[in-house]
Amino acid sequence: MRFNVAAIHIVFPTSTPAVKLTLIPKYLRVSEIGTEMSLNHINQCHHHHGSNWWRNRCAAIIFFDFGWWGWYDGWWYPAWGYDPYSYYEYSEPIYGYDGLSPEQIVASVQVALQQQGYYTWAVDGRMGPLTRAAIARYQRDHLLPITSGIDPATLGSLGVIR
Repeated sequence: MRFNVAAIHIVFPTSTPAVKLTLIPKYLRVSEIGTEMSLNHINQCHHHHGSNWWRNRCAAIIFFDFGWWGWYDGWWYPAWGYDPYSYYEYSEPIYGYDGLSPEQIVASVQVALQQQGYYTWAVDGRMGPLTRAAIARYQRDHLLPITSGIDPATLGSLGVIR
């Protein structure tokens, strides 16, 4: 099933006059608009901006797993273009909570997955292919949208957040 979406308007609050971004997708599948992570991903990921753009929009910018990540609206985003030498093995947003860094969030998910038998490797705080596969298996078995990513539904189901 597809929906025709005329426009998605996003206003970024800054100390300067507000910046308004309008994204006009032709069609979005239900799976693409079904989660907050998907909409945030559409609006933030893979947009290459300079470091000033990221600094003006993100409450925090940190270095994680060979790349810079920006905190915006409850999610950690890969800061594409912040540093031309950054590398993103995992380039999807990571839902944040309790002021934790992406590395701490990933580690807490790995521990929860270990406790339930989905992840049998060392807890390293990285979103590598083994972690993503374990998350996907967990999501499949618990009838969650299979994103292989860290989103509120997965964190809640794992008992990491309440």
